[in-house]
Amino acid sequence: QVDAAGNIGFPPEEGLQYEAGMKFQSADKKLRATAAVYEIFKTNVLVNTGQRHPTLGLNIARLDGEQTSKGAEMEFEWFPVKHFQIQAGGAYTDAYVSKSSTASLVGKSLVSAPHWSASFWSRYNFPKGVLKGAGVGLGAVYVDNRYGGDAATTTYIKLPGYTRIDTAFYYKWRKYDFALNIQNIFDRKYISAMSTSFQIYPGDPRKITLSANYTF
Repeated sequence: QVDAAGNIGFPPEEGLQYEAGMKFQSADKKLRATAAVYEIFKTNVLVNTGQRHPTLGLNIARLDGEQTSKGAEMEFEWFPVKHFQIQAGGAYTDAYVSKSSTASLVGKSLVSAPHWSASFWSRYNFPKGVLKGAGVGLGAVYVDNRYGGDAATTTYIKLPGYTRIDTAFYYKWRKYDFALNIQNIFDRKYISAMSTSFQIYPGDPRKITLSANYTF
């Protein structure tokens, strides 16, 4: 990659991160949780402008003066009753261009960086009876609105948020483990990412995966 004048060689990207966190585990070990806050500064971030040099035919790039990302995240795992497990997490992120040679980009959100995201998963294993060895899981993934497009050309498009529901069925027999995973069970249509104005990636449609493992 070259700059607009055709020069090669860019200074290396540098980063500085501050982070603080906390972990908790209950006395009966049925509840575990972690929480963290952070702030990240990245300088000399190379950004593709989506243009080519007219004589060299190479991609033209520019440097963002600084990108800042700050936020908080939390995760927990809980066993409310025997054989039943819940896992959940959430995050808040504020990621934006804090310094740039292009004044109109200062304060713009970074692409593919939702402010809010969360996940949930639960699983129950049947300990006895005709269903002994079987298990069932149900979960969800949530992603908030975020921007897609090309930060260099300021072609931004707000991508709508989405919620995806997943489920799974398990069965353990002797040394065999079987699993049937169904992702996006309602076949929800959504946009997972957008890298440029011409590259938009749809989310996976309903996906069914059957797996078997043998332990020896």
